[in-house]
Amino acid sequence: QGAVFDLYKSDGTKVASNLTTDANGQIKVSDLKPGSYYFVESKAPNGYNFNSGKKYAFTVIFNQQTPVVVKAENSEKTGSVILTKHLFLSESLNRFFPSFQPSPPPESVD
Repeated sequence: QGAVFDLYKSDGTKVASNLTTDANGQIKVSDLKPGSYYFVESKAPNGYNFNSGKKYAFTVIFNQQTPVVVKAENSEKTGSVILTKHLFLSESLNRFFPSFQPSPPPESVD
């Protein structure tokens, strides 16, 4: 839902703009004359990647009884993470000297 496409004739003539997929992820276009066409995605749903140069081609034939089905898929955007662990001196010393016990802080004298 929310992907936006433009529809073109095979010669590059724009037929329709800003066709947005519905809740089922579909766009339905009626009354196309016989010929070759293609969709180009201009906007993907939030959180998804798309290829703006990809053409989803199809052909409408004379007296066609059933709609042509064109499939377009988007990949989900991904991210990355870096975890950095900082060791405190006593943790570091314990790794190399397991019996190491840090000294308590000095007592203050009033």
